[in-house]
Amino acid sequence: MKPSLKQSISNHFIFYLIGLQVIGWIAFIALGRENIFFLLNRCGGRAVDFVFFLFTLLGEWPLIVFAIIFVWFRYKSQILNICIAFVMNAIISFSLKNYVFTQTPRPAKFFIDTPSSVHFSPYLSVKYWQSFPSGHTFTAFTGLFFIALLVNKPWCYSLCFILALLAGISRIYNGMHFPEDVLAGALIGAINTLLIIQLIPPLSLTSHKKTFYS
Repeated sequence: MKPSLKQSISNHFIFYLIGLQVIGWIAFIALGRENIFFLLNRCGGRAVDFVFFLFTLLGEWPLIVFAIIFVWFRYKSQILNICIAFVMNAIISFSLKNYVFTQTPRPAKFFIDTPSSVHFSPYLSVKYWQSFPSGHTFTAFTGLFFIALLVNKPWCYSLCFILALLAGISRIYNGMHFPEDVLAGALIGAINTLLIIQLIPPLSLTSHKKTFYS
């Protein structure tokens, strides 16, 4: 069953997303990217490193595999749609990073003169370029918003948003991205899901058998 347009744009997830964008960009303008970055980048220890490494996986293959399996068993008519959503996610992210924002520096490059000021996750490889937007955040918001729309329960909208947000925050905490990268990734991911789920009709799984009469 296809979520209605009203259901897709009038729910807790969208409300939280709008709040994130408004508060996030106001804070970005008022405080500056570096202050927000270090506020989130220097707030943990070894245990927190591991926790935020796990949250980063919400923007990678574990979420993609889980989402596809979940949809296949619970909402089979939407299986093509979620696969297309992830494919579009990859295409858009790759295109933006490699053809539009190729020279946007990541924290490791931006703070190259003072690398010790940045906390880098011991579980991830340091990267220097193609910071905008955050592909992990893009993926997390694409997949988790898709799941939330199909389940269509207040608790699920809230849970999926929190998990997607933590995936985005993990990219800052791990020293991989700046706040604007995460904010953009969240917005593009949600828009990607909205467009796919509204523009592409679900699969028709009803079999039509011909009856022959003598």
